[in-house]
Amino acid sequence: MVPISTEPTLADVIARHEQDASLKPNRRRDLKSAVLRMSEITGVDPRITPASLRYMRPRINAVGPAKFNLTPRLDRHLVRPGGPRSLWQIDIPPHEVKNDQPLVHELPRRVTALLDRYLRRFRPALAEPGNPYLFPVGSTRKGSHGLSQQIRRVLADWVGIYMTPHQFRHFAGRVMQQHSPGAFAAIAQLLGHKDVRTTIAYYAELDTLSAGRQFDAFLEAELHKARLRGRRQ
Repeated sequence: MVPISTEPTLADVIARHEQDASLKPNRRRDLKSAVLRMSEITGVDPRITPASLRYMRPRINAVGPAKFNLTPRLDRHLVRPGGPRSLWQIDIPPHEVKNDQPLVHELPRRVTALLDRYLRRFRPALAEPGNPYLFPVGSTRKGSHGLSQQIRRVLADWVGIYMTPHQFRHFAGRVMQQHSPGAFAAIAQLLGHKDVRTTIAYYAELDTLSAGRQFDAFLEAELHKARLRGRRQ
C-alpha cells in the first residue's frame, strides 16, 4: 500500500504514541482511539493518509452534517408523505444536524421496496415490541460503529473493495460532479453542506477534469454530426 505523500501518516502518529513512555496507558489508548475514530469518520485509511492539517482539513469540513452516531428511528426520521404506497423519505430535523440545516432525501422505488421487505420480514425478528429504531437489537439499537463494521465487511466480501459508510457521501458527490461539472450548489445540497465553499474546496480540482472530459465529449459529438452532414451532401 503506497502512502499518499512522504509526510508521516496517521498510522505513524499512532505508533509514536504507543512508543511514548511519558504517556499514561489511558492517555495512550485515548489518543490512538481518537486518530482511528477521525479516520473512520472522514473515510481515510490511516496507513497511507498523511498526518497533515492541510490534507485533513477539507476532509474534516466535508464530514456529514448529521450528528455522528445519529441512529435512525421509524417514528422520527422515516416518513411517507404520500401514504403507505408512496416512496419513503429520510427526514432529519434541524436540531439533529450539526449546521442546523434540515436534511430530506427521498428513497428511490427500488430502495423503498427493499426497506419495505426488511421492515416486513426481518426487523420483527430483531426488535422487541415498541422498539422505534430502524436497526434494532432487542429493546435498544445497533451502534453506529458496529453497523459500519458490518457494512465494510459486506463490501469487502461481496464487492472486493475497502469502503466506509462515510465514503458513500464522497462517492455520491463525485458521481454527481462527474455528470454535472460546475453544479457545486446542487452537490452542496446533496451532501448537506451549509456553505458551498466547502464543496468547491473539496471538488474543484476534480471538477476541472470532469469539465474537460465533458467538453471533449461535446466536441466529439459535434465532429460526428459534421461528418454525417458531409456524407449527406
